[in-house]
Amino acid sequence: MAVFWFSLLGGVLAAVRRRNLPLRYGLIPVLFLGILLLIRVFFAFELPFTQVLDSDWVLVQAQRFWTAPFLFLSVGQWLLCVWLAGAAIGIVRFWLRLAQDMKGLKRLPRACSPQLEQAVQKAAEKELDIVVTETATVPYVAGFFKPTVVLPAFDYDVEMLELILRHEYQHFLNRDQWKKTLIHLVRLLFWWNPMAILVQKEMDQTLELLCDYRTLKKLPPERHCEYFSAILKLCRQAIEQKKAVFSFAALALKGFGCDARSLLQQRIEVGLALQKNRPLRDRIVAALICVALAAIFALSYAFVFQPRYPAPEMEDGYVILGSEDLQNNMILVERNDGLYEVFVNNISTGTIQDISQEPFASAPIISEKIWKWGKLS
Repeated sequence: MAVFWFSLLGGVLAAVRRRNLPLRYGLIPVLFLGILLLIRVFFAFELPFTQVLDSDWVLVQAQRFWTAPFLFLSVGQWLLCVWLAGAAIGIVRFWLRLAQDMKGLKRLPRACSPQLEQAVQKAAEKELDIVVTETATVPYVAGFFKPTVVLPAFDYDVEMLELILRHEYQHFLNRDQWKKTLIHLVRLLFWWNPMAILVQKEMDQTLELLCDYRTLKKLPPERHCEYFSAILKLCRQAIEQKKAVFSFAALALKGFGCDARSLLQQRIEVGLALQKNRPLRDRIVAALICVALAAIFALSYAFVFQPRYPAPEMEDGYVILGSEDLQNNMILVERNDGLYEVFVNNISTGTIQDISQEPFASAPIISEKIWKWGKLS
């Protein structure tokens, strides 16, 4: 259910962001939606008022598939192992690459020039480490506790440098490195889910919009066009020098995120629109949207889907088994005391010792340890 609601809310996030919802109602509803979907995937539990919606065919067939024995585990346990192995490999590779990048940045010489010093004094409230490297495709800020701004080897004037440094320093003030790392880890955890990739892209773009907004708030209105002109000039230089790979995933994670024309256009439109005083009606609608999102979030805990098996026929306290049940749905669990416990439709019907006769001779046999493991998982 947590994965289902994470995917559903992620699709809603993509829809509202791409339909320019922030252009009219601001960034608060979009950010609130992003926070809710992250909370939903990490806090998966049932509440006392949770209602069970049962299914006697789809979920039953799915559960039979997951619990079907394959080699010495069930199908579901094998898939769980693949899921965890893929997540572990992705997370380990991410941290190793991050550590390697940070170590590489420390080895690079810090750029220093009167032009840079003048731009830093105008842009940031604290001293910034600045690195200029041929390998960078777009500006970005690195470091969780001390900001290091990495710049491509482009041509800059003082005004352009100031605006770039303002933007990157605002990323640091917003703690976007922490947020993007968390979102990236969620994507690695659910590496098999395409919606996790979509959520990462949408959240990265939303953080860029928020960074633009807060950067522009600190600039006088007459410099807003200059700010976006700097972004366009930066993209133009990257194209001319053929140093940028304009893929959504590569550039949305770093710096200005000029990953596609439509996204860059939205950043300009939203950034300028958010500087205007929105009408009271639009603010009320934004608040109502947040209330509706909170209601959907609460609703997601109100019910849960579970498989439903028909109750077995009983007579004098004993289960009456049909021939179809015996042939298709019987599992023998080998116990440590030498007996075999008979399960039909996942319901224990008793124990036997001699399994040489039909229908027990053709029934699948699993160990008690594996059976308990499968039931617990």
